[in-house]
Amino acid sequence: MAEQETKQTHVVLGVSPGEIVDGRFEIIDLIGYGGQGVVLRVRHLEWDTTLALKLPLPNVVKSPANKLRFLQEAETWIRLGVHPNIVRCWFVQDIAGLPGLFLDLMTGGSLEDKIKDRSVLSLSWDGFITILLQIAEGLAHSHSMGVVHRDLKPENLLLREDGRVCLTDFGLVKSFASDHHDGETSGEMPKDSSVTGSGIFLGTPRYGAPEQWRKDKKIGPTTDIYSFGVLFFEMLCGRRPFDGPGENPDPMSLIDRHLTTPPPDPRTFRPDIPKELAAYCLKCLTKDPAGRPQSTDELIGDLSVLLRQLSGRTYQRPAPVPGGDRADLLNNAAVSLYSLGQVEKSRKLLETGLMLEAGHHKCLYNLVQLDRRENKISTKESLLRLRRANAKLELALLFIEEAMGKQAIDLIATIPGLLYRTEGDAHMYAEEFLPAQKAYEKARRLMPNDQPTRIRRLLASTGKTSGVNGELFFPSTESSYSNRAPDPELNLVMTHDGRQMIGINAHEVVGMDVTTRALADQAQREKNSTPPIKCWVNNDRLVVQDRYGFEFWSLEVFKLLKRTPGRVLAATSNLQRMVLLQQDGLIYVDKASNKMSGLKFPPGTPPSAHVKAAFTPDGQGLCILTPTGKIGQVDGDFNVVHLEWPPPLKNFSEMACFSIGSDGNIYLATREGKMKAFNIHAKKGVFSFQVPFQPQEMELDITSNTLVVTSERFCGIFSKTGKLLHRGEGPCAVDFQKEHALTWVNGYLTLFKLYPFRKIRAFSERIPRPRQIAFSNNGRRAVTLDPTGEHHVWEVDEEHRVYERSLLLTPGESYQQLITSFDSYLCSFNHSLELFRQGKLYDCYRKLSEARSVAGFSQAEEALELQWELCRRLKRGKMEAIWERYYASETTFGCLLPTDDTIVLSDSRGLHLHKFTGMSASPRYSVPEAKNTVLAGLYPIPEQGTYLMAVSDSGNIFYLNPADGALLHRVDLEMGPVRSAHLIHDSIFLFFNSGAVSFYDLTTSSLAGTLSMEGFQVFRAFPVGKGRALLMTDRGH
Repeated sequence: MAEQETKQTHVVLGVSPGEIVDGRFEIIDLIGYGGQGVVLRVRHLEWDTTLALKLPLPNVVKSPANKLRFLQEAETWIRLGVHPNIVRCWFVQDIAGLPGLFLDLMTGGSLEDKIKDRSVLSLSWDGFITILLQIAEGLAHSHSMGVVHRDLKPENLLLREDGRVCLTDFGLVKSFASDHHDGETSGEMPKDSSVTGSGIFLGTPRYGAPEQWRKDKKIGPTTDIYSFGVLFFEMLCGRRPFDGPGENPDPMSLIDRHLTTPPPDPRTFRPDIPKELAAYCLKCLTKDPAGRPQSTDELIGDLSVLLRQLSGRTYQRPAPVPGGDRADLLNNAAVSLYSLGQVEKSRKLLETGLMLEAGHHKCLYNLVQLDRRENKISTKESLLRLRRANAKLELALLFIEEAMGKQAIDLIATIPGLLYRTEGDAHMYAEEFLPAQKAYEKARRLMPNDQPTRIRRLLASTGKTSGVNGELFFPSTESSYSNRAPDPELNLVMTHDGRQMIGINAHEVVGMDVTTRALADQAQREKNSTPPIKCWVNNDRLVVQDRYGFEFWSLEVFKLLKRTPGRVLAATSNLQRMVLLQQDGLIYVDKASNKMSGLKFPPGTPPSAHVKAAFTPDGQGLCILTPTGKIGQVDGDFNVVHLEWPPPLKNFSEMACFSIGSDGNIYLATREGKMKAFNIHAKKGVFSFQVPFQPQEMELDITSNTLVVTSERFCGIFSKTGKLLHRGEGPCAVDFQKEHALTWVNGYLTLFKLYPFRKIRAFSERIPRPRQIAFSNNGRRAVTLDPTGEHHVWEVDEEHRVYERSLLLTPGESYQQLITSFDSYLCSFNHSLELFRQGKLYDCYRKLSEARSVAGFSQAEEALELQWELCRRLKRGKMEAIWERYYASETTFGCLLPTDDTIVLSDSRGLHLHKFTGMSASPRYSVPEAKNTVLAGLYPIPEQGTYLMAVSDSGNIFYLNPADGALLHRVDLEMGPVRSAHLIHDSIFLFFNSGAVSFYDLTTSSLAGTLSMEGFQVFRAFPVGKGRALLMTDRGH
């Protein structure tokens, strides 16, 4: 899309000029718009560069198929990387709910502009062929990466400020690496599913090659060369070969001309065209792909000859860039896919990036974050991985995320560069306000329009970590308040603003200010009150449900307003809508519209105290589970209208709770833990299974994609299809926005995002398992209460908490930086090859190390091959980095067998042996029985041969045939979880989670003894004789 001098100030697809999005991108103005989307000029504040942001129109990516295609196209474009004749796609990010492409900003217009104003016709033949060569170079780079553009046309050729032509809009790209035909080009005329392009068909009929419209033809590089020929013709003649000026044939007629009509001689329209140039143009337009130039390299070579013949100038090709994927590009593609919900594909790209460059800090950090969000690794392990890789900036960001300000400060001091805002954040978490203020002031000078920096500087200047409206920008990872209530039969809630904690027991209601720790209010309940069962709170009201009735309290005057016998069946988070069960029936209260009325059931519906009610997550819909076992919806006249489907539920009285989603899914749970779900629109069941506890409450997130089922002792979080996302002990609380959940995990309060489901953080203070968890309405604080009455207040405020929320992108290298690095690498590598041929292996090794030290080339294929050969011939004094190309995720154990070429890995699927050949690892066999192994090693037995010994984390010992993995013998010790094990001489030392250590004697195939080490953790053992060993503990004993 060419730049237009259009300055707009109104909102464009959810963003407006002057707005700073995600704290990084300043929207400057609107560049242009079309039928598929808009292009905006944006400033990347952290990279200090101006980019173009391309946003598709919402209807373009509305369907799942189009959105998936968009993701595929965006990933391909990003991986094309940097080239002087390609508009670079840096990354994709969700902007106002739309997938936005961040591209090079092109300020020179388009080739379409040059053709329309006929300035291209006045070019010298030197200038004319130079443009063609630039287009061909862009295609050559694309084709070298296995990508055919398929939509080459003047609109998709943009000009840089210096006039250089660049290829853009890879919206119809296709890989030609495989031999199969493109499914989209078969059958009837294919409709355009491109969401980054603007054609109506797959390709543009004015420029598309004949094979694009034939189901029996293969798409390849020559397809683009045909389109290049149409463009070539148009630049020569000022018109296209098959549709002249003013002519507007329908697409089918135009495609038929491409299929059957010979192209006219360009000199028919312009006699001054050199004969050889016209002939070459017609060669590109040959109907049969075999008659065209067969590659862009051939095309460039032929055009170079024409340039020399017509102008006397010799063409100098741009310096080549390294082929294949690069870790920087894979990282940005992974971050892009993750921001658009493609988690698993993002993970695979990051793993591939680490295979290409094992020490790539951004890939490693992002993969660590994915593991953290899926609750796969602890904070300790996360920090350890980054520390091992010496990823200083990334480690500092993780320290800040964990509120470890002092550690982040020490690390930032060793990092060169302008990290002023990050430095300020670290000082704020360390409560060092003056250094924080100075750092933020430096950041403001660099980013004067950055609102987050301005707010944080003001906080630092006042010596506070919270905002004027109570926002908790730098919350603690420990509880901010704790106490023990004299009455454990207590129910705790937070006021709307999170400033007060309200305790309710059978006798009184007490308000406690959590900031001053002072008693704020106190009032007595009525004499016939019982311990509360559940409480609800909003801005000015408290609702208390106990065994015999419910109460309405005013929080403004802290006074009981009314007590009524009955139950609150359902209530929205803001208490604007409620369903009350009273002696005279069900009452529907709608404060928003100031209505209250009894619900009217169909005739013949028997009265029952077991009736159930549920609001949809947005509070707009209401369903009733009637005493007949039928589900009904409430209409505008307060009538309960039975649904046609499902049929009446059996055992209605056993239902404990139910919930309804905005998508028509209805979820039910019985008191015995039977879970069912069905969809009333599709009229079919969704899932049915048993949970190992008695559900008490059920709640959906705001998107109706995640279901939380909880009781006082256990909880489970499920997807809408019934997939278990998390299970744990203790209750689980959902915030009032229905976006987050708090629950207790292995001693720590842990915050999860409900959709897409992921772990956000765990608090650092260990607490007993709570029996109650509650959020404040604004989500800034939460309170936990355990069975003894001990309670804690926690600072949550995920909306305002300062930390790096996004995965990290890399700006990568410019074209000049890349070719300089590539030249440096090639020079050293070619020199090492020459030394290898001369037999100077040690000198070759040193020169190869120099080549591999060039950033981005440590894992180059040819370098690894030479490294492997050197390792085979030279005596190794230390382990070399030859194994880095093999990346295995989710492993519990890994080792190298002394055979020198075998890797052993274990995971939840079994034990796996791979043969390593220097460049890659090929699988030998797997042993499914040996899951989650903590030890594997070879053990020779005289006169019997050598066994492959393996020990699982459950305490099972396996004797395996090392040749094929056959299970020869198995010993089940049944002694509990094993933390680690060591094979030393004739003994296996087993270290248990309890701290105990056992010795298994392989000569007698029996346990030689177990030593209880309560209070200690044994981490090493050294045999000092038969049945004797020296143990080393975590305390230095």
